[in-house]
Amino acid sequence: MAAARGEEVHLVPAVYVFGDSTVDVGNNQYLPGNSALQLPYGIDFPHSRPTGRFSNGYNIADFVAKLLGFKRSPPAYLSLTPRMSRQVLRGLRGANYASGGSGLLDTTVSTTDLALPEHVLEKRSHC
Repeated sequence: MAAARGEEVHLVPAVYVFGDSTVDVGNNQYLPGNSALQLPYGIDFPHSRPTGRFSNGYNIADFVAKLLGFKRSPPAYLSLTPRMSRQVLRGLRGANYASGGSGLLDTTVSTTDLALPEHVLEKRSHC
């Protein structure tokens, strides 16, 4: 019934994304270092504009969110307003914590990127 009215029907209440450049939807643009805000990034995205994704169009996070019933991927965590951040903490909204260049081990990242253990600990401190 909700789908008939044009409302989103979600299979889960929210999507939270952790990872590297393969799922980053724009957190990198708020960090020093590599940025995906120039062409050719985004060339196959609607309106052919860079979006902060390290891809020429949609990335894996976008496709998974659509499969789960969302119109779009959750927003980049660093782009959230204070109100949106409170919704994330209450589980009412998802967020994308992925960052291009991040790695599983501390030794695999540069000084401007987050390693996954550091990333998870940082997010847990907000809960």
